[in-house]
Amino acid sequence: MTIMTKNNLSALGPFMMSLIDSAIRAVTARVSESRQPVCGVSKPREITVEIDLGLLRSDIVEATGYAAVKNSQENVDFDRIAVCENDFPLLDRYRREAQRTLSVHLCRYLPMWSEINNTLCLRLSVPADFSKAFTAPLTDGVHAYLLQSMLSRWCALTSDTVGTEAAVTRTEQAVSDIIGMLAYRLRPVTRRMSPI
Repeated sequence: MTIMTKNNLSALGPFMMSLIDSAIRAVTARVSESRQPVCGVSKPREITVEIDLGLLRSDIVEATGYAAVKNSQENVDFDRIAVCENDFPLLDRYRREAQRTLSVHLCRYLPMWSEINNTLCLRLSVPADFSKAFTAPLTDGVHAYLLQSMLSRWCALTSDTVGTEAAVTRTEQAVSDIIGMLAYRLRPVTRRMSPI
């Protein structure tokens, strides 16, 4: 049996050399093609989630007002539970802490927060096969997370243990929903390989 080397390949003639050369090119192309992602995902893309801070504050006022009315029937002071204008700096601090906590949960998506014109923006780096249909529910989920996180801290401050437990449970559920939406992927498109 003769082992083909570079020196004795030239003895095969130009026709055989061209056949071998084209076979090598075909195999090389096939190998490089197989290294490409199947669904065409090459690099991540960014999505932006926008939260209206005015709406977030009005939801906090509404929720704490409802809790205060409900608890005022049980001889609890209304002003102690309901949020007023002077409480917003404290609530903004709670929101920033909730943002940092959510950033830890979403660290694999490289979260970047910014605040522009009373709008809180969260930029996430998601895979290219992330479904765009989840952008609006993701916005609702981040809004719910921030709201429930702020409410849980506020209820703990006002000694409302029932409200605190409920808000903490809803906060955990919101984080789970957000991570679930980000983890969902579109079904990959498979390519059929043609024979060589």
